[in-house]
Amino acid sequence: MASSRTLLLGSLLALALGVRGGAQELAADSPFLPGASAVEGPTENAPLELRGIVGTGATRLFNLFDPSTKQSRWVGLDEPGHSFTVKAHDEASDAVTIDYAGRVLSLRLPESRITPLALAALPAPGTGNNRGRRPDNADNAAGAPSAPRELTPEEAKRLENVATEVARRRALRNTTQGGAPPAPATR
Repeated sequence: MASSRTLLLGSLLALALGVRGGAQELAADSPFLPGASAVEGPTENAPLELRGIVGTGATRLFNLFDPSTKQSRWVGLDEPGHSFTVKAHDEASDAVTIDYAGRVLSLRLPESRITPLALAALPAPGTGNNRGRRPDNADNAAGAPSAPRELTPEEAKRLENVATEVARRRALRNTTQGGAPPAPATR
């Protein structure tokens, strides 16, 4: 019993020391600490530009642009057959390390710049920018209400006929619903 207790304590002590040592190694190699990235800094005046990174799962493709030939290519990590080879990718800083003609280049994806558009000034009400519709407030440009215009005799007669027909139809509807008899139509 004493030997099993000693064995258990020894195992727990070894486990605790082993985990502690492993945690220190993990902390030293953490990708979240500064300076732990595979890419040191972007190479100045590099002959290639990193224009895009796309991928699913563990597979990544990198869009590299050559300004001298004005051509770009999507290439994978360590993909042969080009004048350059992507050797490393740092996801945290969106950067790659490239072997190009015997030189090691570090390229970063440029920062996106978002510039909000300025809103166009809206025209003042009543300035004639209503596409032929009457303004909702029916005000003139000076802000005073418009005076109603006089009706021509033809317009007055037409409006009177419309009013008569509306009255006749209302009366007809009331009759069919059990109301008073309809008034005779006059024309």
